[in-house]
Formats: sequence, C-alpha cells, structure tokens
Amino acid sequence: MDKITLKKEYLNYGIIALILIFPSFFFGFTGFTTFLGFFVVLVFPAYLFLGLANIDNMERVLLSVFLGIIIGALLLWYLDRIFSSLKLSIGISAILFYSLALFLLYIRKKNQKAS
Repeated sequence: MDKITLKKEYLNYGIIALILIFPSFFFGFTGFTTFLGFFVVLVFPAYLFLGLANIDNMERVLLSVFLGIIIGALLLWYLDRIFSSLKLSIGISAILFYSLALFLLYIRKKNQKAS
C-alpha cells in the first residue's frame, strides 16, 4: 500500500483554514471577520518580523501568534490612551506594525545585496 505524504505547507494552510472556519460555526460571520481581522492586523505583521530569523515555519507561525497578541495588545492599549477611539487605534497600530515589518524586510534585503 502506498504511503500518503503531505507537504508542510499544505498542512499549515489547512490549520489556518480550520482556525478561520471554526469560529464561523459558533459565531457566524461576526466570528469569522473577528478572527480574520485578528490574523491580518496582529499575526501577519509578526510573521513578517520573524521572517528575519532562521527558524522553522511552524515555530514562526506559533511565535507570530503570541508576539502579535503581546505586542499588538500593548500597542493598541497605548494608542487608545492617546486617541481614545478604538477603531482609529486599530487602524494606526496596523499601519505602524506593517510599516515596521516591511521596513525591516527592506533593510535585510538591502544588506544582503551589499554583502
């Protein structure tokens, strides 16, 4: 009998799909958009940050979830104290988080070309 092999990338995509589909069963469209927003605003920029390190992909995903929660919540709290509008604070923190991640990736590529 042939052994079925599964690539790690497909497994990661399946886990992410399950994480996004799971809340939609319990909370409907609101749960889906909340978790999707959580991943887009908090987890993905941390995933870009961790792209600078030489770690395994699964470790990178798990660390990005926890770093996104920690750094994102702290940034949101401070920005909410300044602007006193949660929607504005979420937007500004997402812009700051993404711009910092893209800036660090740009610096890394620039340094790789120089060496």
